[in-house]
Formats: sequence, structure tokens, C-alpha cells
Amino acid sequence: MTSRADDFVQDATAILDIAKKKQVVLRLLGALAFRIHCSNFSQLFGVLGREISDIDFAGYSSQAKNITAVFTEAGYIHDTEAMHEVALSGRMTFRPRPKPIPRIDVFLDRLDMSHMIDFRGRLELDYPTLDLADMFLEKMQIVMINEKDIQDTIVLLREHEVSGVNDEGKIDVGHVANILANDWGFYYTVVSNLGKVANALQKYEALSQSDREVVGERIHSILGLIEGAPKSTKWKLRAKIGTKKKWYKDIEEVKR
Repeated sequence: MTSRADDFVQDATAILDIAKKKQVVLRLLGALAFRIHCSNFSQLFGVLGREISDIDFAGYSSQAKNITAVFTEAGYIHDTEAMHEVALSGRMTFRPRPKPIPRIDVFLDRLDMSHMIDFRGRLELDYPTLDLADMFLEKMQIVMINEKDIQDTIVLLREHEVSGVNDEGKIDVGHVANILANDWGFYYTVVSNLGKVANALQKYEALSQSDREVVGERIHSILGLIEGAPKSTKWKLRAKIGTKKKWYKDIEEVKR
């Protein structure tokens, strides 16, 4: 008997196969991307109780018409009720015929939520998911981070080593640090969230002591690389203001 995650992997794979045939650049993000890219420790998702409810992709706005063609061939239709909202927030939404799930969002060029992650020129770095650094930032940009996002981050850091450069199979924290060195608000959110992930390690009884130690060490390494990166003048000026001024966007602001 297959799980919902297995069914979603099968659905996503069929879409990716069509996209490849049509030379359309699509990459997975969200929960399913973490499942696929963390295969050695995928059992942790089960013991932590992490479930999957949808499928998310990233693509390029320049290929929007071709993306629609991919999903049409795969048996999906535009979610017309969501069209106006998603057009404003830079994503396309599809649903399979005739069933209502899984809902699929395709984020075009960027993920613009609490903070903005620019995908342009980076989707080709990995397959079938986002690059590991972008997957890391996808979770760490969430100001109101929740338990499922913390769980995804724990498994990502358990699976993958970190590096200050672009090493295959490792999280390129050099790229992360360069982005944060020019944006104090994004920096503050990421550092705060890493603290929350570290604190959560003792909460989950399903984690072994080795799991906690490895993830804890990698968090320490990430923080060291982030703090060690030279900061821009813009970053330093904004740091003086700190949290007295709002440093992130609300989701409602993004939709408007």
C-alpha cells in the first residue's frame, strides 16, 4: 500500500518527465523536495509525523505558456478561482482533473513571502529540486516558522553537510551568507530561525543523540559562516535600527 507521499512523488515525476521532454525548466520545492533530496534520512519524516498535502514547483516566467502546456498534457487545469490572487503574487496554480488534489503551485522567478528568494539563473543548479541552499532559505525565510518547517530543516541538515562554497551534495552557505550580508532583515530572520531549530532538537524523542549532535554542529557551522561574511554598509545601517522597524513582509502584503 502506497502512502500519499509516494503518490505525490509519482505525480511530480510524471510532470517533470513531460517538462524535460518539452525543455521546460521546473524544479520541486516545498515538502516533497525535502523528501526527495533527503533519501538517506527520509524515515525521519515519518517518525516526526511530517505529512505532505500539496506539490510545489519553481519555474521561469519566460516559460509561463510552456508551463501551462506541461500541466495540460499531465491532466491538470488552471485553478480559475485562484488566478487573480496568484497572478499578483507571481505564481500559477493547477489542479488535476477531476479530483481536487493535489493542488500544485508554480512559483515564477522567485519565492516572495516573508523575504524574497530569487530563483533566476539558479534552477539549473540541481534536479529535480531547487539547489540545497535555496531549499534551506525557503524554510529559513519564514518569520512565523511552524513545526513542519522546522522538521524539514532538521532532516535537511541531518542529510547534507554544509560548505562555504558550491560543493555538490552540500549546502552552499557561502551563497546564503552573501545574500544575508546585504539584507539585515533576512539575516535576522534566518539567525532567529536557526536558534528555533536548535532548540527543537531536544523536543523530538524520535531523534537519536547522533541526529541531534550532527544537526547541532551544522547549525553552528552555518552561523559561523553567516556571521563571518563581510557586511554591506546598507546592512550595517539597517542593523542599527534593528527590530524597532519591521524587517519582513506579511503574507497579506505579498498577496496585495
